[in-house]
Amino acid sequence: DMIENVLEIKDTHVREVMTPLVDVVAIDASATLIEFRNLWVINQYS
Repeated sequence: DMIENVLEIKDTHVREVMTPLVDVVAIDASATLIEFRNLWVINQYS
């Protein structure tokens, strides 16, 4: 399975697996837990 997946990935273009920058959610490394929670509540990502 693993080798088969490696062979399949060579046929995949980067743009097919990328997340568009406009869809990326980020938080500063110095953010507080409350700031992180607020961002999570708004975006609902795990």
